[in-house]
Amino acid sequence: MKHTLYCIALLWSGLYLSAQAPSYELSDFRCSEIMTKIIFESGYDSEYLLAYNDSTLIALPSKNKFVLSKKELENEFMQDFNHIYYTDDGTFLVHSGGGVVLLYDGQNLTRVDDSFYHQNQYGAQSFEYNNQLYLFAGQGLFTSKNILTKYDSEIKEWMLVSQSGKIPEFNPQAISARVADKLFLLTYQEVPAEISNLPMLVYVLDLNEMHWDLVGQVSLDFSREIGFQLRKIFLDSSNNKLLVQSEKGRFIIDFEQNTFAQIKANYPLDLAVLLNHNNGQDLMAFYCDHKTKLENQIISKKDYYSMTQSPKKLYEKNLELYYSVIFNFFISGLALFVLYILSRELKLDSRIIVRMRNRSFIYKLRRLKIFDQQEINFLVHLAEFGQITFQDLEDIISSDNDSSVTRSKNREKFLRSLTSKLMGVFNLEHAQEANLILVRANPQDKRLKYYVLNYEYFKIM
Repeated sequence: MKHTLYCIALLWSGLYLSAQAPSYELSDFRCSEIMTKIIFESGYDSEYLLAYNDSTLIALPSKNKFVLSKKELENEFMQDFNHIYYTDDGTFLVHSGGGVVLLYDGQNLTRVDDSFYHQNQYGAQSFEYNNQLYLFAGQGLFTSKNILTKYDSEIKEWMLVSQSGKIPEFNPQAISARVADKLFLLTYQEVPAEISNLPMLVYVLDLNEMHWDLVGQVSLDFSREIGFQLRKIFLDSSNNKLLVQSEKGRFIIDFEQNTFAQIKANYPLDLAVLLNHNNGQDLMAFYCDHKTKLENQIISKKDYYSMTQSPKKLYEKNLELYYSVIFNFFISGLALFVLYILSRELKLDSRIIVRMRNRSFIYKLRRLKIFDQQEINFLVHLAEFGQITFQDLEDIISSDNDSSVTRSKNREKFLRSLTSKLMGVFNLEHAQEANLILVRANPQDKRLKYYVLNYEYFKIM
């Protein structure tokens, strides 16, 4: 009897504690991949905000909903407010393109700016310093820029901030982390067509002077092990370590110690969104399970960081980097100069340029698209071999069943059509048409005729 009563009491206490524990589940929410959604710390212990739908944020675990009106959102969506700032005044949310600012104070979500949707700084690096909201670089309105802007809470607008030093250009693959009074930026030298061909650089912005310095280039170990397609996951403010995701896994970057290390975590921690929990003692992991249900798991930071591999050097600090960057600028300038000279030569040249590499035709920097496939084959053959006999041309444009008379007429018709197009390109008179494609006779047998290009009108490249 006592044993039975003890089991009942134990079961009751377990049910009571379970009922008291907050639930972060959302039974009516479905997600294909939580990384594509906006979920973040609310700024209040163990509470998180999730973009529940196009106009609504929901707080977890309370399930309180905060809805923005159509007038406030205009044509934008709640998940577009992905620049998050934590300040003494509350948690600020800024639109991905800059401009509109929302404030969450733990109870309400309110728009606080007098600005508009700038659509001008997509892909910007956002950071808070001394309770001020900043955005660096971005793209929009058909341009990329490396401007620094700050939200002025007095006039409720964004203002340009003066910068100095070696200001990095915008790159959509860049990631950043503010550590004390410095902003570390890991980025590529430019926005190339194939970023994997270039090493990443490390810049530092002194937030007191707003001065940029180029401090190093990533190590060979970093380039080889971390791969590409970097994405910022979480900045642990307790140790200033930046967690990033790449095509090859998850890594911890420590800018202060100039190290990086891979984290060998298993599912679901290898793909989950990680956020502070329990006053920063633990981590909350949100992820989508195989049934598209939002799940969560709590793990201590000690246990999570115990899965970290041995650290390696992040970047090299040496003067060779500066000289290499200067050399790259010199090479780029030289290439532009050569391109300028070449373009002038092509523009001034009054001949049709036959480019053998891609079988194209250029006249005064304009690519000609007037020739059909048979005409292209004919001109490229002349450019490559120097000549083509009447019979070989007839073989190209006639069928095997055509009579000799038909083949001859096809050849003459083909030449008239091609010559007419070429006359249009050069704006020639009718009397000059015979000079474009020349006819030559075989020295050994005058009956054998062949065509050649007139190099007064054609140039081979």
